[in-house]
Amino acid sequence: MTQILNEYSDLVRLVSRASTSYLLLGSGVGLQYANPDLAISETIRFIQQDAVGDILILFGGDHADESQPDLGFLIQEVKHQLTPRV
Repeated sequence: MTQILNEYSDLVRLVSRASTSYLLLGSGVGLQYANPDLAISETIRFIQQDAVGDILILFGGDHADESQPDLGFLIQEVKHQLTPRV
């Protein structure tokens, strides 16, 4: 679910609802993954081994673009494969 955060307290409230939180930052379309499938599978593997309970993934990056697989694409695929509730 996409949420707009207007104040710092909105962020604190959102993060406090999840048992585990991750912040993923990208560097835009100038830096794509050489092996997107590996990046996706390694991200999912790490989250599944590390996370306890509900998770929250925050990311700062571009929208998903399959022709330029950067962070936005990775997040889209992780979201699909982890089957979020919202």
